[in-house]
Amino acid sequence: MSYINSRQWCKGLRNMYPLNVKLDEKHVRRILLNGKQSPRPGQLRQYKHNPSHICDKSSLKVLFIVKSAPGNFRLREAVRNSWGSEAINEGNKIVFSLGLPKDKKVQSAIDQEMNDRKDILQSTFMDSYFNLTQKSIHGIQWIAAFCPKAEFVVMVDDDVIINFHRLMSFFNNLSPTEARELLTGYVVNFPSGPIRWASKWAISRDVYPFPCYPPYVSGPIILTSGDVVQKFDAAIPFVKHFLFEDVYLGLVSMKLGITLSTANNDLFDSDGIFLHKFSCMISSHQRGISGENYEKYHKQYLESPCKD
Repeated sequence: MSYINSRQWCKGLRNMYPLNVKLDEKHVRRILLNGKQSPRPGQLRQYKHNPSHICDKSSLKVLFIVKSAPGNFRLREAVRNSWGSEAINEGNKIVFSLGLPKDKKVQSAIDQEMNDRKDILQSTFMDSYFNLTQKSIHGIQWIAAFCPKAEFVVMVDDDVIINFHRLMSFFNNLSPTEARELLTGYVVNFPSGPIRWASKWAISRDVYPFPCYPPYVSGPIILTSGDVVQKFDAAIPFVKHFLFEDVYLGLVSMKLGITLSTANNDLFDSDGIFLHKFSCMISSHQRGISGENYEKYHKQYLESPCKD
């Protein structure tokens, strides 16, 4: 297996990235024992819609947090009708994570969707690409507070098609230690760093003076354990906010000393181009897909045999 220790990735980054603290197992455990996993004062007010009933704090195999744009009603329905139906039928839970829309009519439709489906987690910040880090943080805080007994957590975008049975096979074949320490997906392990020239993804040296990013799991789909989510929840207040959510979670992982592995990269189609392999993969990211095509492709891909 090809392991990447983020502490060796960019010398000094682990200790220098704000805040200048080291987080080890004892530190995280001390925070958790002090009740860090309980709702913080005012936390309930962070959500316009809070499906706090969905886990009832009971044991659960997999919780899916699907990050979705407010207006993506048809995509959310496609998820519910495809792999989401399979997941729920086997006793797992799904929550759709949204921010606020600009259009009041869209908000009214979301209110009705929550009334009908009761699976909408809506935070009180405006939904946008550059608020994805905030959306991920709110999702992690919500899991720690309201679904602390989930064994596994899948954080996934609404345009990612999941092969549910391949996913469950992956989870079921983990050793107890692997299951407890799980953090995987498509791991970005090449020497990437911030873009300094004019670009949508440009980061100034004032914001991030370091020449490289730590290894991180690409944002469209992240598989992790409930234990790691609790550690994230404990560590996030000690790690400065960063614009890109997958890099930010990589920074949090680095602070926690979590080692990432590239061994599972072949299970995740990050560019939506390996459709002929979907039946033996966990997921395929289909940027810009419509809800109608989502359901059609999901069925079509599963019926195709796995080919090398």
